[in-house]
Amino acid sequence: MQLAWIGLLDRDTGWIKPMSVHGPVSHLYEKLRVSIDPSIPEGRGFAAAAMREVRHFIVNDFLGEPRVAPWHERARASGIRSLATFPLQQDGRTVGVLNLHGSEVGFFTDDLVALLQEMALNISYALTNMQHDEERAAAEHALIESETRFRQLASTIPGAFWCALPGGGPITYVSPAYDALSGRSRAALFKDQSDWMNAIHPDDRATVESELRKARDGRLDHEFRIRRGDGQVRWVHNRSFPVHGDSGKITLITGLAEDITARKEDEELLQYMAHYDHLTGLPNRMLFYDRLQQALAHSRRDKRPAAVVFIDLDHFKRVNDTLGHAVGDELLQEVALRIKAALRGRDSVGRLSGDEFAVILTDLANAEDAAKVTRAIMTALERPFLLEGQEIFVSASAGITLYPTDGEDPDTLLKNADTAMYRAKEAGRNTYQFFKAEMNSRALERLSLDGSLRYALERKEFLLHFQPKVDLSSGAITGLEALLRWHHPERGLVSPAQFIPLLEDNGLIVPVGAWVLEEACRQVKAWSAMGIPVVPVAVNLSVHQLQRRDFARSVERTLREQSVDPRLIEMEITESMLARNADQALEILRQLKKCGIRLSVDDFGTGYSSLGYLKSFPLDALKIDRSFVRDIISDPDDAMITSAVISLAHSLRLKVVAEGVETQAQLSMLAAKGCDEMQGYFYARPMPAEDCAQLLRTPRELNLTGRMTDGARTLLLVDDHPAILSLMTRMLRHEGLRILTADCGEQALNVLAANQVSVVVADQRMPNMTGVELLSRVKGLYPDTVRVVMSAQVDVTTVTEAINQGAVYKVLAKPWDDGVLRATLRDAFSQQAQLESERRRGKPHIRAVVSDIREPRSGSR
Repeated sequence: MQLAWIGLLDRDTGWIKPMSVHGPVSHLYEKLRVSIDPSIPEGRGFAAAAMREVRHFIVNDFLGEPRVAPWHERARASGIRSLATFPLQQDGRTVGVLNLHGSEVGFFTDDLVALLQEMALNISYALTNMQHDEERAAAEHALIESETRFRQLASTIPGAFWCALPGGGPITYVSPAYDALSGRSRAALFKDQSDWMNAIHPDDRATVESELRKARDGRLDHEFRIRRGDGQVRWVHNRSFPVHGDSGKITLITGLAEDITARKEDEELLQYMAHYDHLTGLPNRMLFYDRLQQALAHSRRDKRPAAVVFIDLDHFKRVNDTLGHAVGDELLQEVALRIKAALRGRDSVGRLSGDEFAVILTDLANAEDAAKVTRAIMTALERPFLLEGQEIFVSASAGITLYPTDGEDPDTLLKNADTAMYRAKEAGRNTYQFFKAEMNSRALERLSLDGSLRYALERKEFLLHFQPKVDLSSGAITGLEALLRWHHPERGLVSPAQFIPLLEDNGLIVPVGAWVLEEACRQVKAWSAMGIPVVPVAVNLSVHQLQRRDFARSVERTLREQSVDPRLIEMEITESMLARNADQALEILRQLKKCGIRLSVDDFGTGYSSLGYLKSFPLDALKIDRSFVRDIISDPDDAMITSAVISLAHSLRLKVVAEGVETQAQLSMLAAKGCDEMQGYFYARPMPAEDCAQLLRTPRELNLTGRMTDGARTLLLVDDHPAILSLMTRMLRHEGLRILTADCGEQALNVLAANQVSVVVADQRMPNMTGVELLSRVKGLYPDTVRVVMSAQVDVTTVTEAINQGAVYKVLAKPWDDGVLRATLRDAFSQQAQLESERRRGKPHIRAVVSDIREPRSGSR
């Protein structure tokens, strides 16, 4: 049961006023407006009809009933799918209604309706008898029966539903779900009311007690941890609401406590993955940027210089190309450890990307202090690295920028340090360079562009391109993103990466952003007039626009002047924008939402410290940043982050859109993970309005087959020799298998993304990516797939480590024995079936086996 409320008629106004509202979504309906006047939309619903016609109504498909269309949006957001409404009478007069809302279609069965009819009669009987002292006993009996029915309904609400007397009074009722939530019994709670407070985690108890003292009006909404009777620590979301009597005084406090542990764990995992480098454990670019901002604030306050050192390994690509990515990854881990060891205790290091690291140095006396630490880092890296039994020598080039001499903000300091680092490479590598102003010739270029931008709007040099968003279930175009383009009279189309930061810096983003909205509205009207199917168009918001308190009113005015339905406009806000001035942003977004505009978070995963705000903002969709989508088919960490984002978004009832989808393999994997929509070059590049109109008229078909399987057992063979693939395929053609092939690790990952593969057999010695490297990735991406490696020259150490880590199920020698290979595959498919069965039972497990590596027998291949 999602919601139950009783409303009484105010005969002076004709409005039905909710007097008591209960349920998980009750906060959304406290200001519900229902009238008995059939001439207005609020009076055409079933509650009003029940009062006018004095009969009950049952609507077991709420969203499919046009008569309640004014309440569809609120019902969809709150999970309401069915309705039952019953008239309440007093002395033969209809005075109110009892309304109940279910979370499922068909919720109200005949038996439940009969129970509710009886309950409504009891309430009516109580309302009548409360006017007559001589019938008070009968009224009390009816109220007791009503309370019993209400307790029965409360027991169906997920979470622990409770009631308490106001003013810190005792708990008078708690639903049976309390036992499962707390691991304690209701009997113990009623015996000792402090039992619940004792269950609260000691670290949260003081905060909870403070919240209780502040909640004079009985309203609570807070999250905290409890320690269950079995010792488990769980997260709880507790909300409460006051119930007022006829005199207006609070007579009862009702509340709902829900277990939100799963959501909290998703948030914590996503928070770590989004802000720490999975390989080295160092802060990634986003977290490093945040720490740099804090360091600069301290330096500004203490009036002490600071420095940023940008470090790039020399010729790192050679290590990957010659020794493999696994060795390259191990080298990066060792480099990170040595850099950390060379720093002073107050310094900080992060991995920005690939082989690029950056260091924050604070409390410097002079520039030489920065040079001294940089030399210590480079000296530490000069010592040989012992990897895979051999010594590897690497060097690094570094660039140094000083605060405040070379810049006063993180972007400028990082940019200038990067410039100085490239000068160090040009100077012969294995050295460092301080930034010099003359290095940055791009400053003149930036100045020239800035001057031209100031006249671009007046000269009508801006235009919009549109990129479609596509539903991953139907393939239909569900929306467009309007993207700003600048056609310079001399340079032609200028990259948005060049001019949009300039618009942000010089403040022109506000008038240009207003033009973008107006132009998007004009285009929507033009397409509609041409008979072209119209879909919502999204425009990007700037932080400067969101800081203007009159922004929502200006948007309303534009939509009204352009005569555009607000539901055809969507606004995208970056994750980091939500964290800036959150209270003001929340108010503006609520105003936009009230207008009917859809709201989505853009570039999700690249911001910092905004996960806590997600549930507070009135959002409709979340867009996964392209940096996670790019390597989703080859990087288990990106795949895991994407899955966590999708799970978190869906738990918050948000639609998920993946940005930057460029291949069929990416699309298939995203669809398999439950992503709702995609946007990217794979379907269409951003295009002018004329080309977009043609696409809307005749949408291109999208391959939505997902990860293909025809029910057969599927085997993937991976070898860089076509002759071996052909030989193995012919040898296995009578085994009843669906056989797929790939000639390298990269191709194999694409095949896996598009097909449900049961077993993978990979050659160990392949260029770019060895068999063990490939199967290690397969383990992270597709843990149910059984993995077998084959090699003529087995590196026992590498293979043993892979087996110990669970990356490889079996190792076979090449050339192979046909009988041994067939038997191994039969075992592998049996193991895969067992693994899938155990996974369904919640017990994933795979056993690694090493076959004898021996000389092939005669007749082997």
